Amino acid sequence: MGAIKAGVQLIVFTESDSQEALEKTLKNSGAKGLIFSPDTVENNVKREDIFYNLFSELEGAYPGEALNLREYSCLKMIGQTGHDTIRGTTKFKDLMFYVNKEFTSLDLPENKGTTTAFEVYSEG
Repeated sequence: MGAIKAGVQLIVFTESDSQEALEKTLKNSGAKGLIFSPDTVENNVKREDIFYNLFSELEGAYPGEALNLREYSCLKMIGQTGHDTIRGTTKFKDLMFYVNKEFTSLDLPENKGTTTAFEVYSEG
């Protein structure tokens, strides 16, 4: 409900989906944000590895830095639920604080009555 009140549209990506499915989902949905669990392992593949395969240009980025992704130009924020720092992402615990604009580059979207609250993509 908090996401809906903030005007955020949720797109569910299941653990059994492949890297290709995630890639299609991100491109087709126009997602502006992504939150993932880097330590999740499915079919002997760690989510963090999928992350770096899709967003290789983030290996030199810093947390909180504005994203400039060639293939995913809509994506403005990537959050992760792990404890270790991952280049180009913001830790989930840090996403939970909405502070004065001078202290963060993160924005909450505007809530509109026509906003779709929930959308499911299957196999991308």
